[in-house]
Amino acid sequence: MMIESKMRVFICILSALVAVSSAWEDKTEQMLRWQRKRSDWVIKMGQKDFEEYVRQKGKEYSTLVMFTAQSPSRGCQICTEAAEEFSTLAKSTRYTATESNYATMFFVLVDYDEHDGHRIFDTMRLKSAPAVYLFNKDGRTSKNDQFDISSRGYLAETMAQFLTDRSGTQFTAYRPPNYGGWWFITLVAASALAIIYMKLDSIKEHLNRDTIGYICVVASLIFTSGQMWNSIRGPQERLTPINTVLFQTCLQKQADRQFFFYSCALNRDRFLWTDFFLDHISDRKVITR
Repeated sequence: MMIESKMRVFICILSALVAVSSAWEDKTEQMLRWQRKRSDWVIKMGQKDFEEYVRQKGKEYSTLVMFTAQSPSRGCQICTEAAEEFSTLAKSTRYTATESNYATMFFVLVDYDEHDGHRIFDTMRLKSAPAVYLFNKDGRTSKNDQFDISSRGYLAETMAQFLTDRSGTQFTAYRPPNYGGWWFITLVAASALAIIYMKLDSIKEHLNRDTIGYICVVASLIFTSGQMWNSIRGPQERLTPINTVLFQTCLQKQADRQFFFYSCALNRDRFLWTDFFLDHISDRKVITR
C-alpha cells in the first residue's frame, strides 16, 4: 500500500510538472505567433493579455514593454520616434538572435488610447509617456528595470545595451543600410557642382562680403539653436499634461527655440547696424584747422 501511494504521489507531481511545462510552451508559442504576424515584431496587447502573458508568473521568457501614446490628438512627437526605435530593436532579433536568446525576450507595446491601454497605465501607476519597463520571467519589474529615457535617450542601441546589462544576454541593434539616402545626397551634390561650374561668373558677382556674412550668421543660428542634434523633429510648444498623462520629451521646446532665435536675430541686427554706422562715419571727411 505504501508503494502504491508513493507511486500515485509521484505520478501526480509528474503530471503537474508536465501541465506547467505545456502551459509555458503554449504561452511562448502564442507570443511567437503574435510576433510573426507583426511586420515590426512588436506585439500590441490589451489589459487581459497583458496580465496573462506579461505579468503572470511561470513563463520561459521576459518582456520589454513600451508604454506610449501615439494618437495625433496627444501631440506627443517623441512617442512616435521612440516607438520607431523600439521597433528597430525588436526587428533586430531577426538578424542577431542566437540559440541562447531566441524566444527568451519579446517586445510589447501598450498604447494609452488602444485596447484599454489607459487601464494598464492606471495599473502601472504611470503618469508619463513614453516609458519602458523590463518584466522578468516571474512578471515582476523593479526600479532598476525601468529604462530612463530622459537621461539615456531612446535610441535602439541604448535600449539594447540596457537589455544586455539587465538580462545578461547579448542584444544588438541592427539597422539595415539605407543606400537611397546616399544616392540622393550624391545627386544633389553633383547638381550643385554642375550649376556652380556653368554659372561661376554670375556667382562671383553675388559672392561679396555681405552675402558671406549673412550665410555665416544663418549657419551660426542653426547650429546654436539646440535643435541640430535632433534635426528639429517638431517638438511641442510647451510641456503640458493631457488627461493626467504627461508626455515626456527630450527635444527642446518650440517656445525655447523661438525665444533664442529672436534673441540672436536682435543681437545680429545690432552688430549689423553698428557696422553700418561705423562705415558711414569713417567715410566722412574730418576738417581740421
